[in-house]
Amino acid sequence: MHDIRVRKPKRETKCRICGPLVCRAEAEGILGHIAFFIYISMISLSIGLMLRYVFPSWDVVLLLPLIGSLRLSEIMFIIATILGGLRIFTIGIRELIEHKEFDVDILVFFAAIGAILIRYFLEAALVVNLFTIADYLETIAVSKAEREIEKLIQYLPNTAKVLRDGREEEVLRELVNVGDLIVVRPGERIPLDGVIVKGEANVDQSIITGESIPVCKTVEDEVFAGTFCLDGRLVIRVTKRAEESLFNRMVNMVLEARERRTDIETFIERFSRYYVPTVLGLAVFTMIGGSLLLGGDPRLWIYKGLILLVLSCPCALAISVPAGMISGVVNAARRGILIKGSKFLEEMSNVKVVAFDKTGTLTRGELVVKEVISMVDTVNQDELLSLIASVEKYSTHPISRAIVEHAEKLGLKLIEVKNFREHPGRGVSGIVDGKLIIVGNSKILEEFSIQLTPKVLSVTKKYDEEGGKVLFACIDNRVAGLLVLADKLKPETKDAIKALKDKGIKTIMLTGDNERVARTIAKEIEIDAYYANLLPDEKVNIVKEISRKYGKVAYAGDGINDAPAIASADVGIAMGMRGIDVTIETADMVLANDNLMNIPYLLDLSKKTVSIVRFNVILSITLKFLLAVLALLGFITLIDAVAFGDDGLALVVVFNSFRLLRYGKPK
Repeated sequence: MHDIRVRKPKRETKCRICGPLVCRAEAEGILGHIAFFIYISMISLSIGLMLRYVFPSWDVVLLLPLIGSLRLSEIMFIIATILGGLRIFTIGIRELIEHKEFDVDILVFFAAIGAILIRYFLEAALVVNLFTIADYLETIAVSKAEREIEKLIQYLPNTAKVLRDGREEEVLRELVNVGDLIVVRPGERIPLDGVIVKGEANVDQSIITGESIPVCKTVEDEVFAGTFCLDGRLVIRVTKRAEESLFNRMVNMVLEARERRTDIETFIERFSRYYVPTVLGLAVFTMIGGSLLLGGDPRLWIYKGLILLVLSCPCALAISVPAGMISGVVNAARRGILIKGSKFLEEMSNVKVVAFDKTGTLTRGELVVKEVISMVDTVNQDELLSLIASVEKYSTHPISRAIVEHAEKLGLKLIEVKNFREHPGRGVSGIVDGKLIIVGNSKILEEFSIQLTPKVLSVTKKYDEEGGKVLFACIDNRVAGLLVLADKLKPETKDAIKALKDKGIKTIMLTGDNERVARTIAKEIEIDAYYANLLPDEKVNIVKEISRKYGKVAYAGDGINDAPAIASADVGIAMGMRGIDVTIETADMVLANDNLMNIPYLLDLSKKTVSIVRFNVILSITLKFLLAVLALLGFITLIDAVAFGDDGLALVVVFNSFRLLRYGKPK
């Protein structure tokens, strides 16, 4: 087991049934505990519905001691209410006793009790199970997210090869000290942060910076734990212990940011602390004190109190928010947008800035050949590319694969190569048709003492400024052409940025790539601002700075290096289900189809959802208060209260919420 030594979150896990604290290792047992009761509850609810609406002749009346007569379907609804609401009842009552507070659990608890008292058993079962299932799914998501964070350790080797007295000793990475020399060979991950003291190699550090192009690292360059050495042998002086590495700090930031993210306390939760006890108290006072203080028939005051008791059952009020939010979440899911909680849909409606990672988010995250330029008359572009690809096919480097794939797509013939040689951190060379073919960066030109002409320098400078990766192709020690590679934009990127700007949303790009690449992409997509050369913790700081300056921030990314920023943003968006597990689990939303145009759609959907939810809440509260006043004045009956203040109002709220299911569909 790797000792990643991350700080554990402060959140404590409680058994939803019994209440005692448990360790995270027991979390799955808790989930199974809740799931068992949910399964039995749903079976009971299904049987009750079948009896009432499908087989009414079987819905016999039973005479029960102390209770009286009940239909078989009603008994099943009561069982469903008790089992489905066991968690709600336990936590709600404990919260009331220990903290003297009415939270959402006690709100639903009284809703179920009120519904049962007036013999609306089906409504009680539905309300209780809706809330229990929602909470269960949230618990699963949190538990899974924590497990996925632990999976990050797969990117770190167990041990490091420490150089001592000229020999390599394999030592557990957590036992390696600052100042020790470690050896990393091609195809190995770097185990600890450090500085290269000997060797040169291309290093894939996309896990940290998100750069799509491997970076050539040489003496005195800094390298990070978890990054991948593609070629060349490196001797590295360790600068940070295992628990202090950038990789470990990145994991800790994810955990801490998730811990800082508290649930948005909705208006319903705050309102319930006053509404339920106030109306219940008013109902009791009306029953007992009405005739004593104002005179009249005591039975009349008891009847008015019962009406208030019915109105205190906040079924419509309690369902007004989840009905709308769930409809919005379902609408999003149909478009390939997975939202992990209704609170994130609400947060999205308040977003003022959308920040993007570059690689894999705005771009495809894969190097492609952008242009082949012949600088001599003896070979044309296709012939030059054929020679280049013939040599590159013997290398496993990502750039080599991109070149070979491009040549194969064009149907070019690859020629047999002799004396192939790979030059770590520089390029490749080989003999093709008796000619020495050399392909690589400027360092391979120095190795072979090849001079650049002013014309080649001019063209190279142009593509460098545009952020392209330029390779030199030489034939017999003379530069014959250039190969330009780049990370290609997604086809919808420009339209998505424009759509966001049209809605008044500020757009910003945060990338680990260099200034030239970032500037070129930013100019091409006309984004409002960009930041380059960023490490994961620097992205987090910029997200916080943007939030302080402009307001709510959504951040979209796809790599492990984006996880801390995703967790720190008000709304974290993961791009595509093909992304890294920890990024997907850290995010609040996942764009399963990887389409950036879903972000502007999310903004519209979230605003529409919040608008409908607010209408539901205002309607529920206004009608409840109006009916309460009319009840005290004697203008409504108990049946009116049930029809208009409970069931009827709940139906209006639900059907109004269902409008969201058709939102965005072509008319």
